[in-house]
Amino acid sequence: MLNQGRIWFFVVSMLSLGALQGKVCCGEDSFENEVKAVAESMVEFLKSENLKKVAIRKFEGPTSFPASAGPGIAEVLVTQFKMNGFEIVGLSSKADVAVTGKYRLFPTDGGPLRPKLLELVVSFTLEDEFGNPFENFAKQGKTEVRSKESDSIAEGFGLPTKFDTSAGSEEKRRERDHSALLDAYKQPKAHIQGGNEVKRSDSPYGMQVLVKGIPISISDQDGFAYCKLSRGEEFEVLLRNDSDYDAAIELKLDGINTFHFSKIRSPSDESKSLYLHYIIPKKSKSIVTGWHVDNDSVRKYKITGYEGSAAMAANQDVEIGTISASFSAAWEKGSSLPNGELFERSLGKDGDFIGFGDIEKNSVKEIPREIGRVREVLVVRYRK
Repeated sequence: MLNQGRIWFFVVSMLSLGALQGKVCCGEDSFENEVKAVAESMVEFLKSENLKKVAIRKFEGPTSFPASAGPGIAEVLVTQFKMNGFEIVGLSSKADVAVTGKYRLFPTDGGPLRPKLLELVVSFTLEDEFGNPFENFAKQGKTEVRSKESDSIAEGFGLPTKFDTSAGSEEKRRERDHSALLDAYKQPKAHIQGGNEVKRSDSPYGMQVLVKGIPISISDQDGFAYCKLSRGEEFEVLLRNDSDYDAAIELKLDGINTFHFSKIRSPSDESKSLYLHYIIPKKSKSIVTGWHVDNDSVRKYKITGYEGSAAMAANQDVEIGTISASFSAAWEKGSSLPNGELFERSLGKDGDFIGFGDIEKNSVKEIPREIGRVREVLVVRYRK
């Protein structure tokens, strides 16, 4: 998928980083648009009922798999409600209504000559103040969306996946993507290099977690990559790009984008951050030191309790425990496309969370880039 739009390039200390303005692609992100459509239908219904205080509650994944799609789904809902003048209330406040939901993967049968494809299925329930579904909204208060987007599935379920970018039709590409996703779901495998980096031996992309500048140990726990972070510890994330092209990375902590709390907002929508991705030059590595505040500072990543965590600040009733990075190729507008790119394509709250440490200086500068389809998703879990 070709992602066309302005991308800002940042330089941090002796390492290089960048940030992309918004999430854009050749055509729209259909999964996000489907979630937006659900939110818009809720907005119209609640306006007709003169209800203004909304609570966005936990979106639960399958109990058999440690998934992390909930915060991303909830973030789209929160944005749409705020845009329409609704008040989003926290867990300790009374709301007029609540939105809850569940998500899962559904394998669709492609027939005897076709492999199975996976669908991300998200169900939404709009509840009244007593916890009962509104019977006159949608189908007795419930509706759902479905998506076969490979990057949405990989990111949402925390599936470390390397996508095949070799030539082929969009249908063949999708089949290859979903075969990789299905393998990652059924037989998860941690790819760890040197005991402290999540990286495939045949991949140019890697990720490390640093404490006091030192990479900490990462171990294989039942096919998942785990690192140990203690309450009160601040940490950083090192991202590696050994490819022949710049890389655009969407970095998420507990399912929340690292730009979520940025003071630099979209001119057309104050409820959204202007940026979504970091950019790392080819053949280099960069350190992300914390939540983006502005182009001169970040707020350090820190392990906290639920109180004071990013999850609480983002109105997320979740317990995830993941650090994930999605890598795409990036390039200057008008330059030749990287190989594999096309112009078109059809815990409860008692556990540990990632919160906010001290404000730290972080000078940056900007240059434009474009980005392509997601090539790989890397995940480290810090909570078992």
